[in-house]
Amino acid sequence: QASVIKTQLFPHQSALVNGMHIYRDKMTRGFLLGNQAINSKIGIIGDPAGTGKTLSILAYLASQVATFPRITCELIQSSSKYFFSHELYHLSDASSTNLIIVPHSLFGQWRQEIAQHTTIPYVPIETKRIIRGTDLAQSMVNSNFVLTTNKCYRHVQEYAEQNGIQW
Repeated sequence: QASVIKTQLFPHQSALVNGMHIYRDKMTRGFLLGNQAINSKIGIIGDPAGTGKTLSILAYLASQVATFPRITCELIQSSSKYFFSHELYHLSDASSTNLIIVPHSLFGQWRQEIAQHTTIPYVPIETKRIIRGTDLAQSMVNSNFVLTTNKCYRHVQEYAEQNGIQW
């Protein structure tokens, strides 16, 4: 199978992708920090402008499908700040995808970067006008990720909740 990433990564980008895989494993499994158990499903990349963060994120999302079984963990209702419990399940049992939220002013730049450097299947949602019907929900689940803006996120989240989609 040919890679969906069309552009060769620089060594620092490959290191970032590897680091994201390690971080995901640690966050999914959980780890202890002092007396707190930590689990998470989010991450923020804060490298300086021009270092290739966009391509690194896209390479990670492309490699995630091939490298990991797509699993998620959710805290159950009996969890508290002293004790947590979660169920791991494969996405064949749940509807899930990745979510990328970008500033509204950068949406076009992200779409251009995706088209230039990848062939990754994704769902772009720039305005709330396209958020309707069940076909969109199926497309979201079958894609590697959903790309939306900070201005549209609220509507995307409402739609995801209505259609049982988890991030």
